Amino acid sequence: MPEDESNLVLPFAVVEREGGPTEEFPFDMTLATVLADVEMQREKAGVLRKREESLEFVSLVYWPIVVAPWREDRHLVFDGMGVWSHVFSVGKIPDARGFAASLDAATDYRALLGLFQTHAAFFDDFQDTERIPVMGLFVHEDLLRDILSHAALAKPRRLRSSGLLVPRLTPEQAKNATQKMRSLLSAISESQSSLTEAGQALDHSQSRARGEIAALRELSIQTYAGRLEGLRSEVTSRAAALEKERDDRWAASQSQFLEMQAAVQKSEADVQHWDVETKTKYGPDRDDAIQRLAGSRVDLDRAREQAQRLQRDMAQAREDYERQMRTHCGRSR
Repeated sequence: MPEDESNLVLPFAVVEREGGPTEEFPFDMTLATVLADVEMQREKAGVLRKREESLEFVSLVYWPIVVAPWREDRHLVFDGMGVWSHVFSVGKIPDARGFAASLDAATDYRALLGLFQTHAAFFDDFQDTERIPVMGLFVHEDLLRDILSHAALAKPRRLRSSGLLVPRLTPEQAKNATQKMRSLLSAISESQSSLTEAGQALDHSQSRARGEIAALRELSIQTYAGRLEGLRSEVTSRAAALEKERDDRWAASQSQFLEMQAAVQKSEADVQHWDVETKTKYGPDRDDAIQRLAGSRVDLDRAREQAQRLQRDMAQAREDYERQMRTHCGRSR
């Protein structure tokens, strides 16, 4: 770089006071601080080291940084030496506009349903990932914030070529890198636009499918309304007949059950009577009482079994009638 070229040079060190403006650290004090720091790091003579390092000279070296306008009030910062760089990984989305066109071309909700089933995982993965390197781009926020926050302190100075590192990143390369960033953002914006179109087409197709299904439901209701009404009255009539049949059968069974209960009670009384006779009679009369007691016990067991069987039959019949009525009522609904 020519010696007479003027450059904007950031201060080597700054002074920040609470509540006050940031100021550049005096240049002489900066040199003294650097010298003291280097002197402190110099190897000294000691037990294990007989010969100590000597300081020949100290010089400030200026690292080139390129700041390029970006968007609105934002800037891109590039490393002029090209040591720092960044690689962007950009995924290529599926054909969103083709998907939107397929949605618009679907003729009815059945076609849309088939399209949704075949494209259930259409946007889950990127088809391909492109790696775009941008040479010299700084992406470290702390460093960028530190540089840009002190940009106002940069002053034009003439630097000797010995103090300025020769940049390997030319202004043209920085310009190309900026253009590459713009192209990258344009590609991302285009992908977002295509996804927006696909989303709008999806919303439109869903609204259209809902309308078709609602119309089909209304048509079905109108078509089968008369049939449903006739079936409902038939079911209601059949349920009423079943309910009457159940009540009649229950009343008849109830009367029969009462007769059986009376027979059980009579058999229990006979057993008690002949049991007493066996204990108070003697001779032939006692033998006759024993025989009659045995017969009464057989009659009691038979009467109890018949009464229990009738109870089970009544409960089963009632359950069967109620199940039939629930079935018919469910058909009417």
